[in-house]
Amino acid sequence: MEEDRKNQFVKSKRKPAPKFTNKPTIKQTTSAILREERLYAKKEEESMKSLELLLQGARDKSDYNQWQDNVQMEKKVAAETKKAENIIKAKITREEAILAKQREIDQKHAETEELKEEKAELMRRKAKADAKELIFIKKRIAEIAEADRNANLAKEALQEEKSRLVKVQHKEREKLLKKKERQDKAEMEKKKLMIKEIRMLEAELIDNKNNNKVQLDLTTTAGHELLGEMSMMELRERLSLVKEKHKIEEEEKRTEILENKKKFEVRLQMAQEKVQIHRSQKMAEKSPSQISPVRKSAAMIEGENRIEQMKRVLAEKQRERMQIQTASSRGASRRGTPTIL
Repeated sequence: MEEDRKNQFVKSKRKPAPKFTNKPTIKQTTSAILREERLYAKKEEESMKSLELLLQGARDKSDYNQWQDNVQMEKKVAAETKKAENIIKAKITREEAILAKQREIDQKHAETEELKEEKAELMRRKAKADAKELIFIKKRIAEIAEADRNANLAKEALQEEKSRLVKVQHKEREKLLKKKERQDKAEMEKKKLMIKEIRMLEAELIDNKNNNKVQLDLTTTAGHELLGEMSMMELRERLSLVKEKHKIEEEEKRTEILENKKKFEVRLQMAQEKVQIHRSQKMAEKSPSQISPVRKSAAMIEGENRIEQMKRVLAEKQRERMQIQTASSRGASRRGTPTIL
């Protein structure tokens, strides 16, 4: 019994769903209110058309709709019954699989004992082969160590030759760098003299330009002889007129936008009132006093009977599994083999 308690899995407990006492408040957007208002307006139009048809002598569809609702309810109940049957079948299959697995474990226990004996014999043979292989490996290691010593001597001689060549190349490189440095210094002196001469010429040009100042008249044109050419004062006057025109147009647009906004608010308020009326009517129609009880058909009663029969079969399979597991746990406690839970 101690082994069974150790082999059991830790079962997590499900937390119950929270219960909300107050209904959440849903914020409706403008587009949602208008869509719902159009939907109700369409329904009102359809109801008016149906009333006109009834006044003209057409038949009412309430009996047909009631029959269609009953058919849909039967289909829904049949789907739920099928789902419950599948769940019970899955549980029965699980119980049968556990029984088959437990029998398979008991059968394989004997085969495991035989495999253990064969493994012990193979381990003895492997130990003998490992001893012979160890002697051969030690001999090969000694040969490799001797070859490494010879290779290290040759490597040291090659390293000395390389260091001598590197020193010779380093001396030649220093000579070339000194020569290059002297050439770069002479070139830099030439560039400095050229820059000094250029700056002197630029200073002379700036002095000449400052001495020749030009007087600007804002009332005259530039003299390019183009069509529509204007002076600076005329351009400023034209710009002020354009700004005043834009300002008047903006005021007109702002007034138009405010008027449209007021009209839209009035329409939105009327739509909200209409939606609220239809919602209250819909809630009154869905009250429990107006819901008619659904009568069970023969197919629904037959499905309930099948589910009850499958539940009895499942209970028998569970009792059989518990009996086999109890017997197997007693044998497993003697030989140390876990059982399937």
